[in-house]
Amino acid sequence: MQKYALAIAAVTALTSLGANAAEFSLGGRLGLSGAGVEASAKFSSHVGVRAHLTGLKYSLDYEYDSIEYEVETNLTIGSLLLDVHPMGDRFRITLGGASYNGQFNISATPSPGYLYQVGNNYYTNTDIGTLNGEIEYQKIVPYVGVGWDFGARKKSGFGITVDLGVYFRGKPDNVTLTSSGVVTATDLALETDNIEDDTEGYHPAVAVGLYYRF
Repeated sequence: MQKYALAIAAVTALTSLGANAAEFSLGGRLGLSGAGVEASAKFSSHVGVRAHLTGLKYSLDYEYDSIEYEVETNLTIGSLLLDVHPMGDRFRITLGGASYNGQFNISATPSPGYLYQVGNNYYTNTDIGTLNGEIEYQKIVPYVGVGWDFGARKKSGFGITVDLGVYFRGKPDNVTLTSSGVVTATDLALETDNIEDDTEGYHPAVAVGLYYRF
C-alpha cells in the first residue's frame, strides 16, 4: 500500500480544500497510463490543482539492443498537478510531479539459426538460453503538459478533459539481467548498460477524463 500513499494523500487534501474552494470536481480518466480517478479544485478562472491515480497492467514485445524481449509490468502513477489557464478559458498548461511505481520485467528466448550479440561477443540461442531481467525507474518524476477543460466555464455539472503531456522518468535507476546459458558476466553487464541507454527517456501521457463539478 505504500506506493499509493502519495496519491491517496493528495486526493484527501484536495477533498478538504474543495469544501472551501470555488469549484471542486471528481471524476475518472482513461489514457496511456491506464484508468483511474481524479479530484480537482479550481480556485479561479486561471488557477487550479488536480490529483489523480491511474493503474495499468500490460505485456508487449520490445527490442532492446537487437534482441526482442517480452515486457510485462503493473504500473501505478499518482500525480499532483498545478493547472494554469493563461487566458482564463478551457486551455491549460500543467506542471507537477508524480509517484511513478512500476517494475518492468523483461525476458527473451532467442530463436535458433542466428547469432546474437550480447555485450562484445556473439552467441547462439543455445548459448544464451533465456534472458531475464528487471528495469526500475526513480520513484518521483516531473510532469509537463497541456490540456483542455471543456467544462471550464461551468459552475456545476459534467465536463470533459483532455491531457497531452510527458512524465520525465529519465534513465532507469536499476537494470538487472541474467542468462540461463553461458553468457559471461562481463557481456551481461555490457548488455545491461545498453538496455539502460535504450530505455532512457519519458513516458507519454495522453488521457481523456469525465468529471462532475459540484
